[in-house]
Amino acid sequence: MLPGPIQIRKCKVCKDLFKLKSNTSGFSSGARLWSDGAIHNSTLTRAPVFYKCQKCGNVGPISETDLVDSYQSYFGFFAIVDPSRFESESFKKRSVEQRYESVRMVQRPSVNEVLNYVNGMLSAVEQKKLELVLRLEAWRFGNDAWRVDSASCHRSSQEIINMHAILMLTDDVRLFERVWRVEILRELAEFDEAKQELSLCILLESNHKYLDMQAELISNRTSELKLI
Repeated sequence: MLPGPIQIRKCKVCKDLFKLKSNTSGFSSGARLWSDGAIHNSTLTRAPVFYKCQKCGNVGPISETDLVDSYQSYFGFFAIVDPSRFESESFKKRSVEQRYESVRMVQRPSVNEVLNYVNGMLSAVEQKKLELVLRLEAWRFGNDAWRVDSASCHRSSQEIINMHAILMLTDDVRLFERVWRVEILRELAEFDEAKQELSLCILLESNHKYLDMQAELISNRTSELKLI
């Protein structure tokens, strides 16, 4: 994973602009995979999924905001391989950068603000798939604090409600959704239920190192996030 363009986006409600540092695909030195499925890179800032408008206070997914403009933030070997194009891209970068100089970087909402947003959009059947995606993101977003210092962390009641909602929304047939269920139940310290879910995962996939790791964590009654 490499640094991508700096994106200029606008709030869905008031149209106020904000900057977003994006990432792009590429060599992922330092990338770490966690037991909840989150992938973090020690050398890059993870692009946020949600934003909080610094003007009107609106909270929502960045995917629902409009991209207004962008400029390259990282050129790497491109500067050596194609110097003439690098020069023109650098000029464009300076021009766009100056145009949006006063625009502030995106503000990340709190976990509870994200959950308030997700809870506010419960309803239509056609939104259930989107609801699951957002709840999964909110769960992993809340887990970020545990990745830094699990000893001083505790889950809010909203986070626990969100995790139980994911259990209600996930399919008990698809392997990858069963895997999420195992992890969530383990994080909630519901070890007997996690063990039962895991046994069904093993019926679907008998050769999987991740499942072996989960079996050991459940056996040791460990509820903390773990690096894989």
